[in-house]
Parts: sequence; C-alpha cells; structure tokens
Amino acid sequence: MATELWVDGYNLIGHLKLLASGSLENARSRVLGLLSGRKMRVYFDARSDGSTERRGHVEIVFTRGESADERIVADLRVTGAAAREIRVVTNDRELAGRCRQLGATCEDCATFLAALQPARAASPPRKAAPGEPAAHMSRRELEELQRIFETPRANPSAGPPGSGRPPEQS
Repeated sequence: MATELWVDGYNLIGHLKLLASGSLENARSRVLGLLSGRKMRVYFDARSDGSTERRGHVEIVFTRGESADERIVADLRVTGAAAREIRVVTNDRELAGRCRQLGATCEDCATFLAALQPARAASPPRKAAPGEPAAHMSRRELEELQRIFETPRANPSAGPPGSGRPPEQS
C-alpha cells in the first residue's frame, strides 16, 4: 500500500474547474486549503525560482525549467524501488502510465477527492502557522465542490442540477 501521496496540482485545479472563478493564485490557495491537514507533496509547473515550500503537512514543489509531470517522473526515478510506496494523483493518462512504469500507484482526481472528503470531515481544521496565510473554504465553496463531484453536467453553463436556474455569478 502506498504511504506517500504526490499530487499533480494544476491537474487537480483543472479537474475542480477553479480557474473559471478567479486567479491562478486563488485557485492554488483553494486547492491547498482543501488538501491541508494531510501529509502530501503537491507539484505546480514553472515558477521562476523553482522553490519548495511547506504549509503544515503539505510540501509544495514549484518546478523550474521543467513541467510538473517531468519533475514527478524525475523524483520517482530518484526514489528507485521506493516508488512503490508512492501514490500519484492525476487525470493525465500519460503521466499515470509513466509513474506506473516506475512502480508508483496512481489514482484519478475524482477518486482521490471522494476518499478525501470523509477524512476531512473527521479531522479538525488546521490552524495556519505564524506568517502563513489562512486558506479556508467557505461552506458555499465546499458545497460547490461536492456538487461538482456528485453530478456530472453535460452543460457547464447550466446551474446546479434540478435548480432550473443559471449558475450564480461570483
């Protein structure tokens, strides 16, 4: 069973459709808020300094001169046989295939988020470390994420299923 969790950050943001409602920085903060409280590594593409940050239990890797996909694969290669202890979360089939070839397990974003929800409900909210911006999601944002994962929509411009009304504007 995999003991480490690595997340393709922008892939998860795309799955959640968070860019439609704001800036990239806001989308990253919302995803990191959703993931807080669990030990994992989250990869994001192309930040000029190629830094690594830590927010609570979440290690955040910003790549430099390579994509997050390339960095995930490179980091798996470095782990060698220990790659079998790593679970990679992505909807990118090519990345998932490359990770599996290196021994890691993979799961798609929807499966990961479905498993994450019960764990988040059971754990108390994490307080921000001194100097760390708080990344809280409102009840409305959590309900929106739940709605996204429970009911597929053929028409993304339609409102919530069964509402008979267009989506609310933020």
